[in-house]
Amino acid sequence: MLIQALILGLILSAAISVVGVLFAADLLEIFGAPEEVIIEGAAYLRYSLWGIVTLVEFWIVSTFFQSIGDTKTPLLIILVINLLNIILDPVLIFGIGVVPAMGGVSGAAMATVITRAVGLGIGVVLLYRLNAQMEFTRQAEPDICLMRRILRVAVPNMVQSGVRSVAYLVMYIIIASYGTLALSAFGIVSRIEMLALMPGFGIATAAAVMVGQNLGAGHPDRSEESVWKALTLYGSFMAVITVLFLTFGAGLTEFFDPSGLSDAYAVSYFYIVSPFYVLIAVAIVLSFALNGAGDTKKPMYATLLSYVLVQVPLALILPDLTGTGIVGVWYAMATGILVQTVALYLMFRSGKWKNITI
Repeated sequence: MLIQALILGLILSAAISVVGVLFAADLLEIFGAPEEVIIEGAAYLRYSLWGIVTLVEFWIVSTFFQSIGDTKTPLLIILVINLLNIILDPVLIFGIGVVPAMGGVSGAAMATVITRAVGLGIGVVLLYRLNAQMEFTRQAEPDICLMRRILRVAVPNMVQSGVRSVAYLVMYIIIASYGTLALSAFGIVSRIEMLALMPGFGIATAAAVMVGQNLGAGHPDRSEESVWKALTLYGSFMAVITVLFLTFGAGLTEFFDPSGLSDAYAVSYFYIVSPFYVLIAVAIVLSFALNGAGDTKKPMYATLLSYVLVQVPLALILPDLTGTGIVGVWYAMATGILVQTVALYLMFRSGKWKNITI
């Protein structure tokens, strides 16, 4: 399975790389970037897109280690390549000795590409250490039937990620219509929010691994029990985060924007959206758990429902309909979170994921 996933990932990522490199400038132009940004941005994109292959392959290798319960190895590799990136950035940007200066944009991009390749190389070496147990080399020939099975699981996840990214972009455009201060506030709270959510992704990943392993071992009850424990852990953590954001939201915003001009927008966001952070935790864990069971369609359906049919339409109509302005957009986001969580909960409680065959 791993070898087939690597072959499939190589094919798809290579295609994305070629198309992206050829049309990097056109993509930036479509998004309305000014001429000077297009020149520098296209150079950065071209270097970065050549590294898509190693990035995708590294993701696959990391996910494999996680799937067998080894979460330390991917962490250690990421630490190594991040340290290497810190070292390479100034070397390639400014040049040193025989290494020519590439400039800020190209140098940073090249450093990222090199470190991703190093990370993949380390992962492959560690995989070969497992070869005697896993017998990877016996699966080196392309298996079309197995690739189709992989795609049946992967495509809904791809759609889910794509919908989320596009919806986020649309929300960004909607919020930008309320002015630069609103956009600045949203950018700040989004970063703070993501930082708060990050620890929970580890909990959700652990839940997904335990669901898959216990289902494979014929213990669906243990799979469900692991999910409830993960929900308790992550939900409790996000409840604390909610209290912190409601109490210190203005101070957190001022740390990133000392002028204080965007405080009002950020505080209103925290007051409306942060009480739903526990539901975000529930949605993330349930989504990961269903993915771990191989039932990737249900999280896709919940994402389509919450973002496409609820959040974005409400963000467009609520502000004018209720006269609440940007606050109406925050309410739309909160409603989308609620709908997604309820949908995922009902799907998980149905228990049909316990009988999924891949």
